[in-house]
Amino acid sequence: MTTVQRRLASLGGALVLLGGLAAYAYFGTYQGQKKDAEKKETEEKIADFKAADVKLVRLVSKGSQFEMVASGEGDNKWTITKPVNTGGEKMTIDGLVNAFADMKRKRAIDVKPGELRNFGLEPPVATVTFKVGDKETQFLVGKKNAFDDSIYLMKEGEPKVAMVPGTLTAQTDRDLFQLRDKRLVTFEEKDVSKVEVEAGGKPSYTLEKKADEWMLTRPSETKADKPQVTMLLSGLRNLRAKSFAAETIDAKDGAKDAAKYGLDKPAAVATVTLTSNAKVRVAFATTKAAAGSEAHYARVENGPVLELTESGAKKVDMKPVDLRDRTVIAFDREQVKKIKLSATGKDFILLEKKKKDDKDSSAESWEVAAPEQKPAADAKVTNLLYKLSTLKAKSILAEKVTPELKTKHGLEPVKQQITLYKADGSEAGTIIIGATTGEETAVLVAGHDRLDALDKAVLADLSFELKDYVKEEPKVAGAPTGAGQ
Repeated sequence: MTTVQRRLASLGGALVLLGGLAAYAYFGTYQGQKKDAEKKETEEKIADFKAADVKLVRLVSKGSQFEMVASGEGDNKWTITKPVNTGGEKMTIDGLVNAFADMKRKRAIDVKPGELRNFGLEPPVATVTFKVGDKETQFLVGKKNAFDDSIYLMKEGEPKVAMVPGTLTAQTDRDLFQLRDKRLVTFEEKDVSKVEVEAGGKPSYTLEKKADEWMLTRPSETKADKPQVTMLLSGLRNLRAKSFAAETIDAKDGAKDAAKYGLDKPAAVATVTLTSNAKVRVAFATTKAAAGSEAHYARVENGPVLELTESGAKKVDMKPVDLRDRTVIAFDREQVKKIKLSATGKDFILLEKKKKDDKDSSAESWEVAAPEQKPAADAKVTNLLYKLSTLKAKSILAEKVTPELKTKHGLEPVKQQITLYKADGSEAGTIIIGATTGEETAVLVAGHDRLDALDKAVLADLSFELKDYVKEEPKVAGAPTGAGQ
């Protein structure tokens, strides 16, 4: 072996040695420290379970015993089985479970027999038991440490008392009202297929979902206004109990009990049918107190009586006319390729949508085709179509239009109208604009029976002037702007 080879071999050996030392430092020191940190974190954690695995919780607090079972999904995850059988408040019960699953102790104290009383653990302030699989883990919650507000806590079967954050008290110091689900109804809007409402003991209206459309089928069949239906169902779903006035109405003396809350003669009753064919019947009532104040009550059939902070009857007692679809003219804006605006005493304006480039069929722009040909202001034409497609009637003047009504409301003879055309030349719709009386302007869609009225302000900027649809020519910099320049 040459001198150079010996030196290279020595260098290689040194590098291998350094690599070995580095590996030892990593695995022996860093990894060791990591294991120590993990071990310390495990020792500091109070619970040895994950929140998602907990299927049952027992809580003894304020002299009451509660049992909660995770048997459902979503907001209906928890059911309280003791002291009453009712839904549990998901956020509250999950908060209790998460508090223990994630909790770490500040320190641990060795205790001797007979010393538990000093920590408020004999008897405990509260006890909490968690069940995961077949294993149950119980915790004793003690009093607060006056020095740093931490709480004394002891895990069943362990000889040490842990000191944990004082926020634990907020999770264990619960009563039935705090733990239970305070929603009046628990259905999802997507699962509703029918809504029937009675007001003052008489049928008021019926809404039914047919395919993806809501229809007002009572008192007469017509398309319903989807946002209004959503508002109705959301109003029902958002009602919460201020208190639980009664867990049940006694079957033997039910009439007397119901009368106490005004539920013998409810102001309104809503029956919601779900896609599963299950029905949810809710009665609403309001009673007068001696001092003149009002108390609002509601009850799902066979359920507890809830006191509400607001009148539930007002949420459902809507006028049928307010639930119907008030869209004045329905059309697909993308299908409109031609617009004709006509007004008495003026040349009609014809706007056409044409291709910008023969090679690109998707590139289109609006042009004025009559009374003369000019480029159109695309934004103004687009705004016109948007305005027409979003027109909502302020009121309905008549369900059946007659010649007399047309004359009365300035719709005949026609003074102003806008006709929309599709690419094949067929009409997408024609709206006739009539006279303005007070704050309302009468409008009629050709071929429709219903006579609508719009807020006059809605049409304030609607123009039948050619200049308002012609594209402005760009000004040339430095060009003369007036005579003599």
